[in-house]
Amino acid sequence: ARKEKIIVENPITDSISIKKDTVSPIELEQHVLTAQEAARLIMEAKTYKDVDWLYPLVRTALETGMRKGELRALQFNKLGEDTILVNQGVSDIKGASRSITSPKTSSSIRRIHVDKQLITFLKHIPHQEETDFVFHSPKDVRAPLSISPIDIQFKKLLSKTGIDKPIR
Repeated sequence: ARKEKIIVENPITDSISIKKDTVSPIELEQHVLTAQEAARLIMEAKTYKDVDWLYPLVRTALETGMRKGELRALQFNKLGEDTILVNQGVSDIKGASRSITSPKTSSSIRRIHVDKQLITFLKHIPHQEETDFVFHSPKDVRAPLSISPIDIQFKKLLSKTGIDKPIR
């Protein structure tokens, strides 16, 4: 249009460019554990003595594929005979307490079919009421476990097993 003298100047010349958030290909890449790595992880977690919640959390994560926030929000009343209902997560708001949130999308609400042994194992974790969190704060069974200890203990576990992958 400018070459043919339909417009005098290019309207884009004075525009402001908007920076796009860029994500590196490494951040987008999923790092899946091999069967051998998963077995090493679960065996090491089973013998782990620092915290009592790590083995149940790792086992549940490996058997269900649940996200950290979903695991932290898991309550005993979400455990069926052979299913786990995932319909909430936990968000950590900087400078505030943890809050229970609904999933970002409706497709995140789901029932996961699991081995009955996992359900039995989880139901044997000491609790007072069905609304207690399976993975709870050391001080209060009615409060979900904080993300910091999970990240710290999981990094230690990965280090002990020699797994050098960025796992989420």
